[in-house]
Amino acid sequence: MAQRCKRYRSGRRAAAATFAVLLLAILGTGQTDGTAIGDVTIRRAQVTEFASLVGTSIEALCFSADSAVLACGTSTGRIVLFDVRQAAVLREIRSEGAAVTSLSFSPDGRFLVSSDASGAVDVCDPITGDLVWSFVDTGAVHEAGFSPSGSLLVAAGDSRRVQIWDVETWERQPSIEGHTGPIYAFAISPEEDLIVTGAGDDDPTIRLWTFPAGEPLGSDLYEGRVHDIEYSPSDPQVAVSGTQPTVWLWEVDRVEFLHLIFGARVPVSDVAYSSRGNGLVTVAENGAFRYQRVPSVYEQRMIQFDEPLSAVGFSADRLYIACGDRAGTIFLLSVP
Repeated sequence: MAQRCKRYRSGRRAAAATFAVLLLAILGTGQTDGTAIGDVTIRRAQVTEFASLVGTSIEALCFSADSAVLACGTSTGRIVLFDVRQAAVLREIRSEGAAVTSLSFSPDGRFLVSSDASGAVDVCDPITGDLVWSFVDTGAVHEAGFSPSGSLLVAAGDSRRVQIWDVETWERQPSIEGHTGPIYAFAISPEEDLIVTGAGDDDPTIRLWTFPAGEPLGSDLYEGRVHDIEYSPSDPQVAVSGTQPTVWLWEVDRVEFLHLIFGARVPVSDVAYSSRGNGLVTVAENGAFRYQRVPSVYEQRMIQFDEPLSAVGFSADRLYIACGDRAGTIFLLSVP
C-alpha cells in the first residue's frame, strides 16, 4: 500500500527485552542465512531498528517482488527506497507532499505506484525515480496497487469508485461503482477474477465484485472504518483490519465473516500475509505487533513496541517483516 534518525530509546529496548526468546539487534544489517520466517522461527526473530525518519509517521511499507528493496512513505509525503540487506538508502523518490496513503511495486518490478491524501496517484521507475504516469482524483486516494498479473492499475478513495487503468497503454477502463461512501481499501484475488472493497463512515460495508467487470456479488456489514484488506494467497478469504479492535477473516465463497482471529483492544492499523498465506502479521495503535498461523485463530507471537504501529509488510521470500511506527521508526524482523 507507505512508511517512516533517531536512536533506539532505552524504553523500546527494555520492552523488547521482556521477551526472552526474542533477540534484539541495534542497527544491524538485516542479513540472514536464508531461513524463512515461519510460525516457529518467528519466535527467534531478530528485531533491528532499520531506519528512522525524523518528524513524521510511517504510513505505508512494501517490499519489491525480489524482496531486495523496501519502499516507505510518510505522513509528510516522503517516499524513500532502502536496500534491505545493506540497510542503506537507495534513493528518495519524493521529499515532501501530501501524506502518502499507499505504496505498491508492480509484480515485474518495473513500477512503483503511490497514492496520497491530495488525490494523486503517481507511477515511477524505482531504478531512476523518474515519473512514468500520474493521475489526480477529486478527493483523497486511500489505496492504489497493481493486479496480480501486473496488467492493471487500480485505485480507490473518496470518489467512492474503484478506478482501473491498462498498464501498457494507461488507458482508463470502466470503473466499479456502488459504494455510497469513501473506499479505504481493496484486495484482488490471486486469480484476478474477484475484488473485495471496504468502506466506512456512512457506508460501513465490505463488498465483493467480479474483477474487472465490477458485477456485485454480495456484501457484509463492517461497523467502523476499514484500514486494510489483504487477500490470502492460499485460501478464498481476506483479512480485514480497521477501527474495530479485532482482525476479521472474511470468507469470499460465503460472502460473510468467518471469525475474528484475535482481539487487539484498539484499532488495527495494517495487516500482511506471508507469500504462502500461512502467516499473518498485524500492527495496532497500542504498539502491538502480532504474528500467527492462519487459518488457525491461535496466536503465535506478540511483540510490544513503545509507539503506535501504523504499517507492516511481509517480504515475498519470507525472510523479512517490516513494521513502522508513528514516531518515524522502521523495524525489520529477520531470522539470524
